[in-house]
Amino acid sequence: MFELIYSSVAVTALNGEELELLLGRSRHHNEVNGITGLLLHLYTDSTRSAYFVQLLEGARAAVEQTYERITNDELHSDLQVLSRGESSGRAFGDWTMRLEEISVDRLQPVGGGDQGRPVAQIVRDPETMGRLIRQYQDRAGLDRPA
Repeated sequence: MFELIYSSVAVTALNGEELELLLGRSRHHNEVNGITGLLLHLYTDSTRSAYFVQLLEGARAAVEQTYERITNDELHSDLQVLSRGESSGRAFGDWTMRLEEISVDRLQPVGGGDQGRPVAQIVRDPETMGRLIRQYQDRAGLDRPA
């Protein structure tokens, strides 16, 4: 199993309806290509800025092709791969794509020493984002889709 985690700056802050449309397209594409994963939409209320952090998992070729498609998507800018490599298995096996919207305020407890760091720096930190993703992985078995 291959896993890729990236972060990006959202070109525009998306509302709930726009995120649902994005999620629907992602789920369809991922189902066709055997990809599962998690999409975090991190936003700030004060500056209306937003970021994406996404974990994609599946066959290496499918994951890499999906990431390449995302790099050409106009919703994203300043993409950065946080990690890429083989994993022991799927972390989100029942989720063609799970979406979590997170206020930046919720990031503070995750990173421990992140207080005072700019959000743009926090979402680029592989350790901090890895811990955040793993929190959702730990909960995935409790709230799988019906």
